Amino acid sequence: LKNPALDLDAIDKYTGVNAFWLAGYYGRGIIMRELANAGMDIYNSNKQHINVFHLAIYKNREDIVQMLLKSNFSLELLTLKGYTVFHLCCMLNHTSILKIILSYLK
Repeated sequence: LKNPALDLDAIDKYTGVNAFWLAGYYGRGIIMRELANAGMDIYNSNKQHINVFHLAIYKNREDIVQMLLKSNFSLELLTLKGYTVFHLCCMLNHTSILKIILSYLK
C-alpha cells in the first residue's frame, strides 16, 4: 500500500473482482480494513453482482458481516438475480447472520 504506483482498483478481467473482494472471500478482515482505509472500491462485485457483503453471507462469515455493518456498508445492493442480503440469509438458512443484521438495524 506504500507503493504509489499500485493501482488499488485493479480488477481481474475474468471475474471482475478486486483485492478487497478477495480479502473478503478469504475472511481477511484486517486486510479489508487496510484496503478500505487506503481508498479501495469496497463496493466492487463479481460478474454476478455479488459484493463482499453478499459473499460474507454465502461463506457464513459472521465476523466479516459485523465489520461491514460497523462500516455502514450498504444493505440495499442487489445481486444479478435480484437478491439482497436479507434474501441470501433466508435462502441459505444463515439465521445467525440475519439476527446480527437485524440487531444492528434496531
